[in-house]
Amino acid sequence: MGFQRFREDLCFVSPDAVNVAKKKEVFRQVALATINTPFKYKGKTEEGLDCRGLGIYLYNKVGIDLTGLDEEYPYDFWKYPKYKDILLNAISPHFELKEGVGTIECGNLMLFSFRSVACHLGFYIGRQEFVHSLDGVGVRKENTTTSSWSIRFLMHGKLKKGLC
Repeated sequence: MGFQRFREDLCFVSPDAVNVAKKKEVFRQVALATINTPFKYKGKTEEGLDCRGLGIYLYNKVGIDLTGLDEEYPYDFWKYPKYKDILLNAISPHFELKEGVGTIECGNLMLFSFRSVACHLGFYIGRQEFVHSLDGVGVRKENTTTSSWSIRFLMHGKLKKGLC
């Protein structure tokens, strides 16, 4: 009887854990399906995505609403001191932010800086890969160890509710 109880405890996986694993896999599959989607400033659909729109699109596909992430600000906001923290402020209500790579997981947001301003979002899909959307390029998959992105990496964010 003791062995049977031990075995049941060992084999039990909570429905919440299964749900999270499924959401992360769906997130990864949807992210991979967006590769080669064209860049479109303020785009949030399959017709075109910018980096914020990509996040809104991906999280929406797993049932997570990121209201506020699409707040209006200029395309080249990073050039203006008054907008320095606007992207950081937009994502903070939704994500628990941590500096460095640490325990980054599929579904985590990645924040990149340019000229010391947090200005670009990517989305970790596991296997040291992330997706993001670039002007003139569109959505693409990158390796987190690529020097051009690893030196700009600022922090990652885990959703406060949803994929956690």
